Amino acid sequence: MNSNNRNGVIIVGSGRGSLFARIIIEGGQRVVAAMVDSNTEIHEPLRQRFREEYHSPDTLVMGSLEEALVRFPQAQADSVLIVTPNHTHAEMLRLALTARRHVLLEKPVAADDADLRRIAALVAATDRIVQVGFVLRYSRFFRKIKQLIDDGTIGRVVMMQINEWLDFAHSGTAYRRGWRRHQALTGGFLNEKCSHDLDLLCWFKDGQALPTRVYSAAGTEMFPPKDTPKNCLECDDRPCPFRYHQPPFQLRFQLKNDEKNDSRCVFRSDADIFNHQSVIITYSDGTQGLLTLASYSGEPGRTLNIHGTEGYLRGNLERGELELAVYRRSGAKLEPIPLLLDDDGHGGGDSFILPEFFDCIERGVPPSSSVKDGLRASAIAFAADDSAASGQAVDLVDRLDFC
Repeated sequence: MNSNNRNGVIIVGSGRGSLFARIIIEGGQRVVAAMVDSNTEIHEPLRQRFREEYHSPDTLVMGSLEEALVRFPQAQADSVLIVTPNHTHAEMLRLALTARRHVLLEKPVAADDADLRRIAALVAATDRIVQVGFVLRYSRFFRKIKQLIDDGTIGRVVMMQINEWLDFAHSGTAYRRGWRRHQALTGGFLNEKCSHDLDLLCWFKDGQALPTRVYSAAGTEMFPPKDTPKNCLECDDRPCPFRYHQPPFQLRFQLKNDEKNDSRCVFRSDADIFNHQSVIITYSDGTQGLLTLASYSGEPGRTLNIHGTEGYLRGNLERGELELAVYRRSGAKLEPIPLLLDDDGHGGGDSFILPEFFDCIERGVPPSSSVKDGLRASAIAFAADDSAASGQAVDLVDRLDFC
């Protein structure tokens, strides 16, 4: 590796991992020593991408993390980015920490309770930096909201609502055709898509109260079974909003080699996850956090409303819109808050999280998004799914005892 005295990074998982690779290479402070992907059929296209698109011909494409850790000792690559399916995270983390590497662990941290506890034990036994990929925490949009809350601008937060509504392409591709359609691989729709949002609801209340109970309702009615061909390529329903096409983010970062599976009819999917869900979290001070998750909508995006004792916040992440009413200053009149957001799908968070990760390594300080935060968000997601299945609220005190 020709590092020019720059330390190297090993990235595991070439889908979203390719986005991080591009950001690291363009930033120039570190090099991508290796891209690891177990799908050897895409290795040559990956090598071509690094040579021609990313201008990083020295990056090696490898088949396993074990192989990469041996090839690049700690002195050459001190960190690992784990960007693989959720059910693999615990084992990948074990390998990286055993090899004394710092880790950025993609959200959600795990796909089941057993791996949550395994990850908690691994992190408790290490002195390495382990950061969770809650990129929304790093966007200017949510950091501004957090600042206004912590400054007391809207008083005590009493009721929060976040809505996450997907578009047709995202829903059809990721949650009806891709690996994310399976509960065992993801830990559920809520865990996979909205561990971000569950984390935000708790982050906004940090310093005010702790989550104590969760109640959820969910179902699968947004994709009722239909008598259609198994594959979109064989179907005459041309106006179908879920008709197969590769969305822009896949064209940019994911390499596909099985169009037949990618183009399966969304109404003939073997998906076993919920596709709509609502969640109510109750906090120790009697306040509430609400989350709605819809697998598709005519108005996709992430929106929020936060009601405090002294004011009100309303925002739309995709539009970069944030409005504030301070009752003693302007009554109920909402005033816009200027924001400069990068268009990366996460309000700029993708670009900001990596510099903090590397800065934490250099300075030996804990990251803003910790493993504890990731464990808490997934534990709440699993409890919410249990609530949806039983119809009963679930107490969170024992569920969060290891966080």
